[in-house]
Amino acid sequence: MRCLLLPVLASLLGLASPASAGDGDKIAFLNVDVVDVASGQIIDGRTVLVEDGLIASIGDKDTALPPDARRIDATGKFLAPGLADMHTHTWYEDVQLPLDLAFGVTTIREMWGTQSTLDARKKIESGEMLGPRIVTAGAIVDGDPPIWPGSAVLADPLKARELVAEQKAAGYDFIKTYDELSPEAFAALVEAAREAGMPIAGHIPLAVPIADAAKAGMKSFEHIGAKYESEILRPEIDRKMMNWRSERFDLGAQLLAGTLSLDAIYDWDKVRSFARTMVAAGVAATPTLAVDFGFLQTASEKEARLQRPSSRFSSEKMRANWREDRWMKELGWDDITIARLAAFLAGTQRIAAILYEEGVLILAGTDTGNPFMVHGYSIHEELEELRDAGLGNLGAIRAATINPAKFLGEEGQWGEVRLGARADLVLLAANPLDDVSNYYRIDGVVARGHWLDASEIARMREDGRKAYAAIPPDPPAEEAPKEEAKD
Repeated sequence: MRCLLLPVLASLLGLASPASAGDGDKIAFLNVDVVDVASGQIIDGRTVLVEDGLIASIGDKDTALPPDARRIDATGKFLAPGLADMHTHTWYEDVQLPLDLAFGVTTIREMWGTQSTLDARKKIESGEMLGPRIVTAGAIVDGDPPIWPGSAVLADPLKARELVAEQKAAGYDFIKTYDELSPEAFAALVEAAREAGMPIAGHIPLAVPIADAAKAGMKSFEHIGAKYESEILRPEIDRKMMNWRSERFDLGAQLLAGTLSLDAIYDWDKVRSFARTMVAAGVAATPTLAVDFGFLQTASEKEARLQRPSSRFSSEKMRANWREDRWMKELGWDDITIARLAAFLAGTQRIAAILYEEGVLILAGTDTGNPFMVHGYSIHEELEELRDAGLGNLGAIRAATINPAKFLGEEGQWGEVRLGARADLVLLAANPLDDVSNYYRIDGVVARGHWLDASEIARMREDGRKAYAAIPPDPPAEEAPKEEAKD
């Protein structure tokens, strides 16, 4: 799953240097405007002191500071919480995790972890390398046969406790479910995980209704796709449209022509019904909107996308895979077909908006590892998609800050600029409450109490670009990452 060449490249390029890492830095931001994501307000002209990895004080200009604190004049700048990417897949830890920090991502939730993930976490926690805090699942748990090789297969419900015990003993934090689990295996897995104190998150198994998955105790549903769609189609819509072939293409053509509306296809009241069930059960949703737009692009749209700055943080092989997309080619999808299928994405946006309106806890996640999704940069694209779907600037920001902290049972401990919280912060050149895109405009990052200034961030980004550029175009098949897998 991971290219063995990258640790060598990382060493050669000096990536993730821990030279000045540590939780003991004393940093004082002077005259900074604090972004309060809880209230949605800006608190002007504050002095914020970071000490021992925590926010030690927030006061006015007369606040007493330790004489050895590093003073940063932040006049005209905005201090905001670091971002959390709550759906990642990491192939090149030494390269991708520092890039997360360089783009303001201070926490990630890894959705298919391996021993490499656990090793990277230890290095980050010890200060040996720079990277975000990592919360990770182990191998995804699927039925037999599984969709992806390498999955943990659970066909016999009686094996659920053994599987959960193995993943917990290995050091993973939660169990990730997948599509082909049977209802019986799913129920046994949920019970075993509950007994072991491990949360369940992931895909809703195809054979399990959404409401049943929520009531069973899943903590988050990942993606908005066919599972949601299968439960909200209006009865007059032929179920054949679910096959992603001619019938669906025809409906897409009607949507593009304006002769059919999404309202005629989907029953939005059904979305509101299971959204309320999710709220009552405490289930969060990770829509991963940006990755859907990354998949369904015409050839010209892909070429335009490849001109974005984000493409610098990918290898030649990755870009070739994104451009060609063997899966779509095997299905025979041409640009006309893709445009027709993309017409349904407005329905995905609408579902996300309804979940938000009904009070479902929304989490920002990128599904990195899929076409056009790259570590660090793509969280900003996801925030823009969430904003445009109806969450607005504040709702999108909360999906990557205060909501993930609440989801993990750590509300108040991080995800906010508040006294006593963990000092995972970004210093921005403009107000993100005015435009969430201002989270791109990073002048500095604080991670685990360590200050990364603009020059260090620029170096980390350039090192990441060089490392990707040095990856051979055609690595051996057994070393090549699954760059097109949507997990």
